[in-house]
Amino acid sequence: MGKAERHSQLCVDMRTLLGLAFLVAATMATAAVPYTGAMPGYILGFINAWRSKVALSRQQWYNSTVTTELYWPGSKKTYQLRWDAGLATNSSKRLNSLQNRVATYPLPAGTLEIHVGLFPNTVGTNLITNKEMFDYAWTNTWLAWISTSGVPSINYRPPANTGYTESYITQTYRLVHGNAQKIGCAFRNNTDQLAPAGAYGSYILWCQLSPMAFVSGTPVYPVANSPCEICSQCPATAPCNPKTGLCVFKATGK
Repeated sequence: MGKAERHSQLCVDMRTLLGLAFLVAATMATAAVPYTGAMPGYILGFINAWRSKVALSRQQWYNSTVTTELYWPGSKKTYQLRWDAGLATNSSKRLNSLQNRVATYPLPAGTLEIHVGLFPNTVGTNLITNKEMFDYAWTNTWLAWISTSGVPSINYRPPANTGYTESYITQTYRLVHGNAQKIGCAFRNNTDQLAPAGAYGSYILWCQLSPMAFVSGTPVYPVANSPCEICSQCPATAPCNPKTGLCVFKATGK
């Protein structure tokens, strides 16, 4: 499948996903659950590996209007994300509070969110595992968007509208934000959302990242002008890991 065909198919998939991303809480089947156990490390592995490729300027930069091969510029300071159980719990509370497509539970200051509705299209009461929910969200949604459509510029711009295209551009900016240091995620099973009840199965994955703030027209991380500048601005509390290009927080007490 060519790039144009992949982009066209992704647009169809994204419209479906965005339509399921915000569901009314009153009709949900089960309560949202924060990710725990082995899953935080699993999620961090995928997202930090991608952030590392960006920081090292080894991640191809995609934009549907660009035909030449480009790469994200290296970063002087991009943190390796750590898991935050508080953000995971808050994500679940926000997800539980959805009313008329709006989450009413308070969002912590300096925190922004990424989220996706999942529609695996399997028949029956679909009880995929929470790992499969993340795999589907990462591979078919976030990474799929990054790898086909991407963002128009390294410089942040606020969303122009509430459509699916602007939503995933914004979520890409949040995933790559250099100063983000923590993430926490929750999930919810919504298998009774479609008619007939439970016919296909749908899910919501919801994550919060912090600290995070954007300035319109400025890069989402400090751009390295040469390989020598990669992770050159990491603080003493989170020194540079030259293999990953990320600023890695020291263990407590070190």
